[in-house]
Amino acid sequence: MTENGPERGYALFEWIGRHVWPIAAVMLVIAVALASFGLAVADDTEPSFAPTGEIYTTQDRVEDVFESSSPVRGAVFIAEAASGDDVLTRDALLELKRNQEALRTDHASQQYLMTAVLPRPGHRDRRRLLGSRRGR
Repeated sequence: MTENGPERGYALFEWIGRHVWPIAAVMLVIAVALASFGLAVADDTEPSFAPTGEIYTTQDRVEDVFESSSPVRGAVFIAEAASGDDVLTRDALLELKRNQEALRTDHASQQYLMTAVLPRPGHRDRRRLLGSRRGR
Protein backbone atom coordinates (compact mmCIF):
# COMPACT_ATOMS: atom_id res chain seq x y z
CA MET A 1 0.00 0.00 0.00
CA THR A 2 1.08 3.48 -0.73
CA GLU A 3 0.34 6.68 1.17
CA ASN A 4 -2.52 7.60 -1.20
CA GLY A 5 -4.33 4.23 -1.05
CA PRO A 6 -3.96 0.72 -2.38
CA GLU A 7 -1.45 -0.12 -5.05
CA ARG A 8 -2.70 0.20 -8.56
CA GLY A 9 -2.70 -3.58 -9.25
CA TYR A 10 -5.07 -4.37 -6.38
CA ALA A 11 -7.72 -1.73 -7.10
CA LEU A 12 -9.75 -4.08 -9.33
CA PHE A 13 -9.86 -6.77 -6.66
CA GLU A 14 -10.99 -4.31 -4.03
CA TRP A 15 -13.74 -3.06 -6.36
CA ILE A 16 -14.88 -6.66 -6.95
CA GLY A 17 -14.82 -7.26 -3.19
CA ARG A 18 -17.11 -4.26 -2.63
CA HIS A 19 -19.57 -5.36 -5.35
CA VAL A 20 -19.76 -9.17 -4.88
CA TRP A 21 -23.55 -9.53 -4.93
CA PRO A 22 -24.23 -7.41 -8.04
CA ILE A 23 -21.46 -9.24 -9.90
CA ALA A 24 -22.85 -12.64 -8.82
CA ALA A 25 -26.35 -11.60 -9.97
CA VAL A 26 -25.02 -10.52 -13.39
CA MET A 27 -23.10 -13.80 -13.76
CA LEU A 28 -26.23 -15.77 -12.85
CA VAL A 29 -28.30 -13.87 -15.43
CA ILE A 30 -25.64 -14.50 -18.10
CA ALA A 31 -25.53 -18.22 -17.22
CA VAL A 32 -29.32 -18.55 -17.45
CA ALA A 33 -29.37 -16.64 -20.74
CA LEU A 34 -26.65 -18.87 -22.24
CA ALA A 35 -28.41 -22.03 -21.05
CA SER A 36 -31.72 -20.86 -22.53
CA PHE A 37 -30.03 -19.97 -25.80
CA GLY A 38 -28.30 -23.36 -25.91
CA LEU A 39 -31.57 -25.21 -25.36
CA ALA A 40 -33.31 -23.11 -28.00
CA VAL A 41 -30.77 -23.80 -30.73
CA ALA A 42 -30.04 -27.43 -29.79
CA ASP A 43 -30.79 -30.00 -32.49
CA ASP A 44 -33.16 -32.53 -30.95
CA THR A 45 -33.41 -34.84 -33.95
CA GLU A 46 -31.84 -38.28 -33.88
CA PRO A 47 -28.45 -38.43 -35.56
CA SER A 48 -28.12 -40.53 -38.68
CA PHE A 49 -25.05 -42.69 -38.90
CA ALA A 50 -25.94 -43.86 -42.40
CA PRO A 51 -23.48 -42.38 -44.87
CA THR A 52 -24.83 -40.64 -47.93
CA GLY A 53 -23.62 -40.63 -51.49
CA GLU A 54 -24.07 -42.60 -54.68
CA ILE A 55 -22.00 -45.56 -53.55
CA TYR A 56 -24.05 -45.95 -50.35
CA THR A 57 -27.46 -46.01 -52.03
CA THR A 58 -26.97 -49.55 -53.31
CA GLN A 59 -29.20 -51.10 -50.65
CA ASP A 60 -32.03 -48.71 -51.50
CA ARG A 61 -31.68 -49.48 -55.19
CA VAL A 62 -31.69 -53.24 -54.54
CA GLU A 63 -34.86 -52.93 -52.48
CA ASP A 64 -36.54 -50.86 -55.20
CA VAL A 65 -35.56 -53.20 -58.04
CA PHE A 66 -36.33 -56.46 -56.28
CA GLU A 67 -39.38 -55.30 -54.38
CA SER A 68 -41.92 -58.07 -54.27
CA SER A 69 -45.67 -57.70 -54.33
CA SER A 70 -45.97 -61.18 -52.84
CA PRO A 71 -47.57 -61.51 -49.41
CA VAL A 72 -44.89 -64.04 -48.55
CA ARG A 73 -42.13 -62.69 -46.38
CA GLY A 74 -38.86 -64.34 -45.54
CA ALA A 75 -37.62 -65.02 -42.06
CA VAL A 76 -34.01 -64.87 -40.92
CA PHE A 77 -32.88 -67.08 -38.09
CA ILE A 78 -29.63 -67.06 -36.20
CA ALA A 79 -28.56 -70.56 -35.29
CA GLU A 80 -26.55 -71.01 -32.12
CA ALA A 81 -25.29 -74.25 -30.66
CA ALA A 82 -26.73 -75.04 -27.24
CA SER A 83 -23.24 -75.50 -25.85
CA GLY A 84 -22.15 -72.11 -27.17
CA ASP A 85 -19.61 -73.75 -29.47
CA ASP A 86 -19.34 -73.41 -33.22
CA VAL A 87 -22.69 -74.04 -34.92
CA LEU A 88 -21.04 -75.45 -38.04
CA THR A 89 -20.43 -78.81 -36.44
CA ARG A 90 -22.09 -82.11 -37.30
CA ASP A 91 -24.15 -82.27 -34.11
CA ALA A 92 -25.42 -78.68 -34.27
CA LEU A 93 -26.36 -78.92 -37.95
CA LEU A 94 -28.05 -82.28 -37.36
CA GLU A 95 -30.14 -80.72 -34.57
CA LEU A 96 -31.08 -77.84 -36.88
CA LYS A 97 -32.09 -80.32 -39.60
CA ARG A 98 -34.21 -82.35 -37.17
CA ASN A 99 -35.98 -79.23 -35.93
CA GLN A 100 -36.65 -78.17 -39.52
CA GLU A 101 -38.12 -81.58 -40.37
CA ALA A 102 -40.27 -81.50 -37.22
CA LEU A 103 -41.65 -78.11 -38.25
CA ARG A 104 -42.42 -79.34 -41.77
CA THR A 105 -44.26 -82.42 -40.51
CA ASP A 106 -46.29 -80.54 -37.87
CA HIS A 107 -49.84 -80.36 -39.21
CA ALA A 108 -50.62 -77.17 -37.25
CA SER A 109 -47.81 -75.35 -39.07
CA GLN A 110 -48.76 -76.43 -42.59
CA GLN A 111 -50.97 -73.42 -43.24
CA TYR A 112 -48.01 -71.08 -42.72
CA LEU A 113 -45.41 -72.88 -44.84
CA MET A 114 -44.77 -72.24 -48.53
CA THR A 115 -42.97 -74.29 -51.13
CA ALA A 116 -40.26 -72.35 -52.91
CA VAL A 117 -39.46 -73.29 -56.49
CA LEU A 118 -36.15 -71.89 -57.65
CA PRO A 119 -35.69 -71.86 -61.43
CA ARG A 120 -32.80 -73.67 -62.98
CA PRO A 121 -30.28 -71.57 -64.93
CA GLY A 122 -31.66 -71.07 -68.44
CA HIS A 123 -35.18 -71.98 -67.36
CA ARG A 124 -37.81 -70.18 -69.44
CA ASP A 125 -40.21 -69.12 -66.68
CA ARG A 126 -38.04 -67.13 -64.26
CA ARG A 127 -41.04 -65.22 -62.91
CA ARG A 128 -42.43 -68.21 -61.00
CA LEU A 129 -40.44 -68.30 -57.79
CA LEU A 130 -43.08 -69.39 -55.31
CA GLY A 131 -45.34 -72.40 -55.56
CA SER A 132 -48.59 -73.10 -53.83
CA ARG A 133 -49.12 -73.41 -50.12
CA ARG A 134 -48.41 -76.77 -48.59
CA GLY A 135 -51.39 -78.90 -47.81
CA ARG A 136 -53.74 -77.01 -50.13
